[in-house]
Amino acid sequence: MDFYTYAWQYGNKVLVRGIREGEKFIEKHAFTPTLYVRSNEPSKFKGLYGEEIKPVRFKNCTDAKEFLDKYKGIDNYPIYGQTDMTYQYLSTIYPGEIDFDLTKLGIWSIDIETKADSGFPSVENPTDEVLLITVMNNHTKEMFTWGAGEWKPGKETVDLNVNYTVCDDEHDLLEKFMQWWVGDYPDIITGWNSTLFDIPYLVSRIDKVFGNDAKNTLSPFNMTRKRTVKMHNKELLAYDIKGVTQLDYFDLYRKFTYTAQESYKLDYIAEVELGKNKLESGYDTFKEFYENDWNRFIDYNIIDTKLVDELEDKMKLIELIATMTYDAKANFNDIFSAVRTWDCLLYNHLLDKNIMIPQRKTTQGRRIEGAYVQEPYPGQYDWVMSFDATSLYPSIIMQYNMSPDTLVPGMLDSSVEDLLDKKVKIGKYAMAANGQQFTKEKQGLFPEIVEKFFDDRQRYKKLMQQAQKAH
Repeated sequence: MDFYTYAWQYGNKVLVRGIREGEKFIEKHAFTPTLYVRSNEPSKFKGLYGEEIKPVRFKNCTDAKEFLDKYKGIDNYPIYGQTDMTYQYLSTIYPGEIDFDLTKLGIWSIDIETKADSGFPSVENPTDEVLLITVMNNHTKEMFTWGAGEWKPGKETVDLNVNYTVCDDEHDLLEKFMQWWVGDYPDIITGWNSTLFDIPYLVSRIDKVFGNDAKNTLSPFNMTRKRTVKMHNKELLAYDIKGVTQLDYFDLYRKFTYTAQESYKLDYIAEVELGKNKLESGYDTFKEFYENDWNRFIDYNIIDTKLVDELEDKMKLIELIATMTYDAKANFNDIFSAVRTWDCLLYNHLLDKNIMIPQRKTTQGRRIEGAYVQEPYPGQYDWVMSFDATSLYPSIIMQYNMSPDTLVPGMLDSSVEDLLDKKVKIGKYAMAANGQQFTKEKQGLFPEIVEKFFDDRQRYKKLMQQAQKAH
């Protein structure tokens, strides 16, 4: 069983981590990409609309990028194919379905505690010392905690598999943590708000304490990259650790549970989902907590880490992300973007048919009208009914065979009201409510792939119901 766990094109190399014959590997691969251009000769490769195209192979990624730049914006010389070299690499090296085993990955939950002498610690100016770091392995349930002070397990932690390391001070704590980290780099690191606090604070603090780019040792490729995340009209600091995927469970929960909660604090979500809570400190301030009850403070840190792990055990959101990742042949973090996920899914679906995607065109000021909503008439009504259609948008795509390759030029002059009143005569094509028509002579590419995932969804839903009945 061979599969990747991370890929990133950097220069003329693709930096890759993965599993090969059951063992982890970290490698840098030279890659020779391929793009496609129009051809006057018959070819096994086609464009989306059936045009003949031929491959152009490049000795490295730089040459391919220069070629793209040279012909960018030239209408009579379109370029076809996947221009993101990371995704093209993955599709080339891993053809067909990817069989993966999450138990082979190092999936760790992390939680840190710092001093709070002047309020909440600042990632941009990390002046507060790191007091505790705890990580937990999602598969083995083994935990590691580093702290500058002795610890005796409390009643909430006495039965947990915790390896506690007593450190001399913060410098010693960070050094021992980094030694553990580089001994077997995590594949996926998660936590509650870990992307915007725990990880960037650790990276920033390591940089402040050790200097000399010591933070780069956290990456199996010796590279970290600073970036900003805009949230609530504020720019927040984050770090990419190249080769290690960060999947913040706070973000996973908000995006993939499709339920609105009145609070997204870990304590509240753990209560809702697990019927459990964080440990209460019994003190008015965080500073009083770690200064007056160090032992329970460590318990508090350990339990926070464990709660995130238990959320994954119940909700399997990382497992969901992994399934979508290997379906799309993308990276784990790409699944947060529906557009990027579908880009990859469609590219690979077409690649199997030797159909190459055209390059994206941007149209300034173009507006696309959304779904039709009938104007409501205010008033009190009797005998009100509500209807819900299963997967309405996918069903509409399949029903009307909606796809770029089935689109019939031109639109009938009609309205939704005309259609509802049966004033429009529908001919040999499938016609949508706005008058746009689609040929029925062949199944469109979009309906084909939507049908595949729709059928998969129905099949897995039945299996889930069967499993629930069995328990």
